[in-house]
Amino acid sequence: MEISYYVRFREKGAGNDFIRALQRISGVKDINLFFDEESIQPPAAKQDSHRAADS
Repeated sequence: MEISYYVRFREKGAGNDFIRALQRISGVKDINLFFDEESIQPPAAKQDSHRAADS
């Protein structure tokens, strides 16, 4: 099974801690962390911007 998530870290360098924590979980393997330069809005923010445009 392959699962992907969008995660925004509050602190720089938190990604390394996140990967180490995931690696300690039994059954979890082949963890990859990709960085995307594109600005992505969380779903709630997208909904709010659409509501503001409708007003």
